[in-house]
Amino acid sequence: MGEIDLVAKRGKIISFIEVKARRNEQAAIDSITAHQWRRISEAADLFMARHGQYADCSWRFDAIIIVPRKWPRRFKNMWLDWYMGFVNGKKMETLKHRINRHALVVWSALLPALVSFGCTVPSTIVGGMSAVGSAALSAPGFEKRVDDAGLMVALNRALLQEDDTLLLKIKIDALAGRLMLTGTVQDEAAHKTLQKIVGETDGIRQVFDYVQVSEARSFSKVARDGLISTRLRTAMMTDQAISTVNFIIRTHRGVVYILGIAPTEEEAIRVVNHARTISGVVEVKLEFETVDEMMLAFAAAEELSNAEASRER
Repeated sequence: MGEIDLVAKRGKIISFIEVKARRNEQAAIDSITAHQWRRISEAADLFMARHGQYADCSWRFDAIIIVPRKWPRRFKNMWLDWYMGFVNGKKMETLKHRINRHALVVWSALLPALVSFGCTVPSTIVGGMSAVGSAALSAPGFEKRVDDAGLMVALNRALLQEDDTLLLKIKIDALAGRLMLTGTVQDEAAHKTLQKIVGETDGIRQVFDYVQVSEARSFSKVARDGLISTRLRTAMMTDQAISTVNFIIRTHRGVVYILGIAPTEEEAIRVVNHARTISGVVEVKLEFETVDEMMLAFAAAEELSNAEASRER
């Protein structure tokens, strides 16, 4: 599996840091290969799965470069920078030149935590949760009815005990008690194991199962999906009519999966329209409910629970 050189936490962001010491900066950059990024990502996946107390944190991949006669330098979101050089088929330019590029500055500002890439290479159960606290998700009683963080911890723990190999193959995202499953497993038995674990976990309102049974994909194809998700999030962040914390985005084999809750359906439609304009997107699947629909579902469930309790008495 490999190891992580350093793990740092500040606020709600966890950084997995690769340390490289070489004769010069370019040699240090070139030494971090695609294989190493994959190894680091796999190790980070297991770290997050085994530390449920960090379930509500975002995470990213950084690098510390050490060269003779200079202070060590730390660079954030290093994986994204490496990938941009990879897809262009070019060697990385000098670190100083890359940091000054306008595109990289925009990426670093808009993506302080590289969640989508971190979780997509390879896909993993350590999942996403929309930040409770947005206008859409602040309905009365919401926090009492839904504990997405606790739900993710329970799923992570169950998967580790049952089949920890699934942690490297699939992605589970939770939003207001609704689950979205994406990724690839090697056979139907693994898929049924996943379904069994999800079915036995309390607190789930609804499950959207998009997991596919097929062969593993190449690194470049997985990374391309991550780039689509990143571009969509960037478009959403620049659209003032969209609250990004109300939506979870995943991309698998060119299909964009959107799990969302918002005050109106128009907001979700704007997200879908942004996704359709991105190169490489072959289909968009939206699983959406309005805040009113969510609260109605909660009320109905509570009424049913009260009725069952009355019958038992």
